[in-house]
Amino acid sequence: MSFVDGSLACRRFVLDGEPCGEFDRVATMAVRRYSFRAINADRGEKESFGWVNPRAVLEEELSWGDLRVEGASLVFLAARLDRKSLCPVLFRERLRKAMDKAKRDKGVERITRQHRRALEEQLTIEMLKETSASSSFTEVVWDRNSGEVFIGSGSRSLCERIMDLFASTFDMRLAPIVPSLMKYDWLERSGVEDPALPSDEKLGLAEVMDRLGDVGCAFMTWLYRGVVQRCEAEDSARPWCCQSEPGLSVDFPAGIALAKDDDKTRVALSGEESAFSPEVESALACGRVIRKAALVFGAEDAVWEFTLEGDSFAVSGCKLPVPKIPGLEDALVMRVQALQGLWRVLEDVFEGFLGERAETMAVKEDR
Repeated sequence: MSFVDGSLACRRFVLDGEPCGEFDRVATMAVRRYSFRAINADRGEKESFGWVNPRAVLEEELSWGDLRVEGASLVFLAARLDRKSLCPVLFRERLRKAMDKAKRDKGVERITRQHRRALEEQLTIEMLKETSASSSFTEVVWDRNSGEVFIGSGSRSLCERIMDLFASTFDMRLAPIVPSLMKYDWLERSGVEDPALPSDEKLGLAEVMDRLGDVGCAFMTWLYRGVVQRCEAEDSARPWCCQSEPGLSVDFPAGIALAKDDDKTRVALSGEESAFSPEVESALACGRVIRKAALVFGAEDAVWEFTLEGDSFAVSGCKLPVPKIPGLEDALVMRVQALQGLWRVLEDVFEGFLGERAETMAVKEDR
């Protein structure tokens, strides 16, 4: 899964701060300081993590100019993670033999704890030198005009690690674009109050995310009910034309995952038409919400097919409305623009959901 070709998995972030005035001048030294270095077995290292150039992953000397996309505001880089793991069965057996030899050489029945530790360290180094590393690469795209950063992974732990690497390298932190914080921003801009966030309380972002954590799943359930119920009311075939975003059609083509509001237990349904099976309606009627689903968004001449996670808005299996282009630079620019287009549509529909939900709550309060 790459930003250049094929289906895509990613999470979206935004810069929390601005680059310093001399950023371009010092950027090369910054990326070189945190560039990937091979695992040093002599030190007993088992993994290594750092930046590489995704166009030339074996290049040792990184240059800021090589990471920038010519004629665009994009920076294209990748985080490489190498790991070596030792087989515990082989390690224990080789350690046992090393300890037996040490006992014979010393003519003793037992060796000291310090001697055993020294043998373990020596054996670890020997086996690490004999072991090949497994490598993984995660692409990162930074749009310097919009301040958006896309990390090509849906893994929360990996994204957090790349966020830390980004902050250490560029002295700027990344803020995740997740439904709870999107709602918080919308509340600030619209002036709408939410019972979960009393105005007399000062809350940190972590507590805001916790209190508004289920809003993304509620949004996906709202989308689903829109596709099913409104199409039935209008006696029309899917997909549903979203009222909050004129010109947008929405469909749930296949797999769906549900969970109760009060736990993370997932019930997964897969296969064609499974999203509209009686089991889904029954589960929703019992208080479950949609936490993950395959979606199709269609707007004008663009169609995005993707899987969306409700709690994080992480996207996976995303097919972008971009034809296959031979040039890497052109393909990257067009695919990132298509990805940004998807996010603009998703944001607009999400805000439409928030507005409709706020109106419903206001009507209930008036009654």
